[in-house]
Amino acid sequence: MNSSVCRVSKISSKGQIIIPKVVREVINLHKGDRIAFNFENVKFESIRLILKNL
Repeated sequence: MNSSVCRVSKISSKGQIIIPKVVREVINLHKGDRIAFNFENVKFESIRLILKNL
């Protein structure tokens, strides 16, 4: 069975992102966990435009 979860978060004025509860549960994140962001061949403009249209 395939299922997908898609949620959108805003970046606060302090540059913080709230990760939605359902996403935290799916990837098993807990208070104090650290997240690494790995960027490789990412097209930021495309992502930004898509998010603005949601």
